[in-house]
Amino acid sequence: MRQLTLLSLLALTAACSPREPGPNADEFGAVTFWRVASLESTVDSCTDDPEFASATEPPAIEENTFLMYRVSEDGGSAQSMSCTETRASSCTEGDLTFTVAGSTLSTTIGPDLVTTVGGCNIDGLQEWSITDNGETGVFAVALSFVFSGDQNDCDAAEDILSNDSTNGFGLADCTVTMSADLEFSTVD
Repeated sequence: MRQLTLLSLLALTAACSPREPGPNADEFGAVTFWRVASLESTVDSCTDDPEFASATEPPAIEENTFLMYRVSEDGGSAQSMSCTETRASSCTEGDLTFTVAGSTLSTTIGPDLVTTVGGCNIDGLQEWSITDNGETGVFAVALSFVFSGDQNDCDAAEDILSNDSTNGFGLADCTVTMSADLEFSTVD
C-alpha cells in the first residue's frame, strides 16, 4: 500500500510540475495560446517628429488578448494563427511562418518600401521573435530602416528627417522595438 501511495504522489507531482520551455514535442501539431500580459515600445536613435512618435506608441491591449501559433509536426517551424477563442477549432492560419530554434520562434518581414525621397528608397525591416520560457514568454518586433539607392538623395533625406526633429535624429540608425510579456495559457 505504501508503494502505491508513493507512486501516486510522484505521478501527481509530475502532472503538476511547471511547463518546460518549449515548444515541446507533445505540442507539435497543436495550437499554443499565450495571453499578452503587457506591451511596451522602446525607441532608439529615432526622430522625435510628432507623427512618427505617435506611430511608435504600442496599441492598447484588452484583458483577453492572445498570441497564437501552431508548431509543425516536426517542430521545425510554426504558423501564426487567427482564433476567435482559445480552442484550436476556432483558428485559421495567419500570414507568418516562424523558424523554430530551441525555445525561440523567429521570422523576418521585409524589407518593404516605406517611402521614396528622390532616388532614395527607405525600407522597413521587421524582425519578429517569440521566446518560450515555459510558463512565461516574450514576444518582440524590432523595426529598423534601410536606405538604398542614390547615396546623395539618401543623405539628403536623412538630413531633412534629422533637421525636422528636435533631437537631431532621423531614421538611418533608428530602431523601434515593441515587446510583450506573455503568460502561457493552453495548448489545444
